[in-house]
Amino acid sequence: MFGTSSLPKIPALFALISSPALLLSLTYAPAFAQSPEFLPETVIEAADEQPFNPGTGTLADPNKVPYTLSLQPAEPGETARDALRWDPAISAQTGNGVFDFFTLRGFDSLTAVNVAIDGVVEPETSFYHLHNMEQVQVAKGPFSTYFGRDALAGNVNLVRKQPHGEQDLRLGVEAGSFGHVQVDADLNFPSLTRLNLLYKAADGYRDDMDSEAYNVTVAQGWNLSERSDITAHFDFTHNEYTPDSGIPTLGPQLVPGISDKANFQSDGEFSEQDIIRIAVNLESELNDTWSLQNRAYFTDFEWQSSGSIFAGFAKFGAGLEAQPMSLARIRPELDDHQQIIGNNLSFRGDLGNHQVLVGAEVRRLTDEFTLPLNPISDINVFTGETSQGIIPPIPGQAGDAELNEYSIYAVDQVRLSDTLSVLGGVRGQIFEFEDSELGTERDDEKVSGSAGILYRPTEETSYYINAGTAYATPSTQVQGPRGEPEESVSVEGGVKYQAADGSLGGSLAAFTIDRDNIAIPTSTGVLAANGSQTASGIEANVQTRLADSIQLAVGYAYLDAELEDFAEFDARGRMDFSGNVAAFAPEHTVTLRSIFDVTESVSLNAGLIYQDEQFIAPDNGFKIDAQTYTELGATYTQEKWLGRITLRNVLDEELYGRGSGATSVRPEDGFGIFGRIETRF
Repeated sequence: MFGTSSLPKIPALFALISSPALLLSLTYAPAFAQSPEFLPETVIEAADEQPFNPGTGTLADPNKVPYTLSLQPAEPGETARDALRWDPAISAQTGNGVFDFFTLRGFDSLTAVNVAIDGVVEPETSFYHLHNMEQVQVAKGPFSTYFGRDALAGNVNLVRKQPHGEQDLRLGVEAGSFGHVQVDADLNFPSLTRLNLLYKAADGYRDDMDSEAYNVTVAQGWNLSERSDITAHFDFTHNEYTPDSGIPTLGPQLVPGISDKANFQSDGEFSEQDIIRIAVNLESELNDTWSLQNRAYFTDFEWQSSGSIFAGFAKFGAGLEAQPMSLARIRPELDDHQQIIGNNLSFRGDLGNHQVLVGAEVRRLTDEFTLPLNPISDINVFTGETSQGIIPPIPGQAGDAELNEYSIYAVDQVRLSDTLSVLGGVRGQIFEFEDSELGTERDDEKVSGSAGILYRPTEETSYYINAGTAYATPSTQVQGPRGEPEESVSVEGGVKYQAADGSLGGSLAAFTIDRDNIAIPTSTGVLAANGSQTASGIEANVQTRLADSIQLAVGYAYLDAELEDFAEFDARGRMDFSGNVAAFAPEHTVTLRSIFDVTESVSLNAGLIYQDEQFIAPDNGFKIDAQTYTELGATYTQEKWLGRITLRNVLDEELYGRGSGATSVRPEDGFGIFGRIETRF
């Protein structure tokens, strides 16, 4: 789906058919580090004071740029949401059990946050397995200057593991609660060849929610000369998960007497994704001043799914039942094939007091899909019996769309003095959109910009302020012409500190983001209104070493996210939700992580995430109560072996996440025990 390109088609329908829905750790990890390091041993040297390069996803030192970066380590047994959940500005969960979903500063990953791999924007949403990733990077604020459309609130960039010249062969095996098994391999050879393999499967915490996934990633590097090299990546992923809309809500409460493990899906449901990603990156030092980077990329994304989503207790609402028993269901059946092909050419120059980045990008996206919407039988939530439903037929959707994008960009970081620098950037972009199935054509031209000031009175402390704009083209589900693209404007200021010896680090940021011209389609896909959303808040992160054996990281976020001039459409017509709180935008979030090195071989770790109450949909009809996730672990390492045990949701608290829009919530996993063994040979 284009425009809000990461907006999956089935989740986008929930609002239309349902009732009223900085850990600064960028360090090289030695073989079998006891636990993830929260604090860097030294400042980042790879990019130093250079600005962000969207051609490769390279980041600068977070303390030397005037914007907020959150850097999380990638663990081989996790997906992106597991890493992102430790950032207090993010509420991370799953989307219907079949993809990673999160909100960043109150804006959701389906419509307002780009997800990229090595700087290449993903065309659709998925589970992002981290076995072949080095790190998860979060750049906060409008980032269209760097990534083009859709980075309205920020960008999440997954950094792949790269081949290197030493032999390093690792094999990992996991097993745990809910039938979880995983085998993964990370094999690097002196020939600059790196192979990452993954197989994982699980029965699921909830009834009949089995899953299976596998991946093959091959990376090959070539040293063309002392100044030039090429790296190519081939990545194939197969995801097979059972759709899960969770358990139904009834107004402001859950239906009494229903187990968190109860399954109200219909028979034969599935979600299968096959994803091929190919990228070739050329880097060349042209001279002592200029370097060139060129990344060519291709992604092929196929998604077939058939899964029930809930439409509330229609019979009870129509007066046909004395109490809510019969849950109405609709079964969308998606057949979607998307492709993206593009090239990003950039030049980086070190011109004394100017660090310059200029580039051009072209990309073509195609999206061919069918999405029939089939009302199916109601299900009695107490007995499991099915009966004829009363939901009338719903028009389906189909599309055969093409989006061509042409953009140029320039970024300059200017050092005005030893303590003061300015970062500014601009990006111009042309869009050409056509859907031959729907007879829709749209052309847009857009310029976005960003600017920031960084003041560093000492090597350890920096103060900054920035402002920027971003934009997004309409989704392929919005038919016909429309006005201006979606836009966002952000202002942020803050302070960062990093002790020279790495013993203490932290950041404090205050921000505001305004998003306008949000496309709100009717159930037929025709644009009927625009909406707006605003968010403001404060984020604080502190990381410290207590003596030599204890690391502690604490994060806090305050968020005020409000819908302004916002309406959606359901069977009753236009529903005005202006003034409501945005979905999955808790007002207060606290994260806590600690590591205690008992001996050189044994370490213990603990973590806690507290989230304030949060609404599940723009109608604010149902609110998830405040909830706390806890985690404990122990790691034992030897030269060639690692063993780890992790206890998740230690308090066995009832945790809930995203379900079918306003009509349900999905229970997250209860208490579970997971073990992992790695060997290096």
